[in-house]
Amino acid sequence: MLTEDQVRHIAKLARIRLTDEEVKKFSKQLSGVLDYMDVLNEVDTKKVAETSQVTGLKNVMEEDAILPAQSG
Repeated sequence: MLTEDQVRHIAKLARIRLTDEEVKKFSKQLSGVLDYMDVLNEVDTKKVAETSQVTGLKNVMEEDAILPAQSG
């Protein structure tokens, strides 16, 4: 779990002012996020192909075509 001092340090680096109440709240919330990241790190993805596009969409624009110049 993130300590309140660690949350204050993160807030200082991000130049965010936090009240004592916010520090306590974010300590719990950020710790929850980090715990979830630990769970995700345990997922076996060896058989999953790497991808940078997950929607299945492809380029929807037409290919560029070179047309003869039109003279006026």
